[in-house]
Amino acid sequence: MTHTPSIDPSKDAAPTAFSPSTPGGAEQPRRVLTYGTFDTFHWGHINLLRRAKDLAFGGSLVVALSTDEFNAVKGKWAYHDFETRWKMLSAIRYVDQIIPERDWGQKLDDVKAHLIDCVVMGADWEGDEHFEVLRGHCELVFLSRTESISSTRIREILGAEGL
Repeated sequence: MTHTPSIDPSKDAAPTAFSPSTPGGAEQPRRVLTYGTFDTFHWGHINLLRRAKDLAFGGSLVVALSTDEFNAVKGKWAYHDFETRWKMLSAIRYVDQIIPERDWGQKLDDVKAHLIDCVVMGADWEGDEHFEVLRGHCELVFLSRTESISSTRIREILGAEGL
């Protein structure tokens, strides 16, 4: 089965010096990594995972899932525990592998240990020091967010309704 990317990365990504193309112009399969908590799961998450998988050109999408302990360090609270969030991500067809994200400093080690060609994140992370350290080690792609949806907004609405 041939994988044909359904997005134009040039419209959704920051320009980079890396190119997944061979001299003949055909994209080669590669390993893509993204990070997240993936707690209040919604269409924007699916869209991010789909777009990241498309950038793998038939290769693998690795998701680094924030542990409950790391979320506490970040000052975040997750409704679903780590194991439940792992199970939810495992059910998504775009996800090939899940690894735990335990701290801010592991990103370069993840890229090296998992032979990552490209790290994909939402545009709100562009310029963040934790990802900028990866420049020169892999391609960095920052995708625009899905309009009209966010975990923060969902929590605000549910909290306002007393749920």
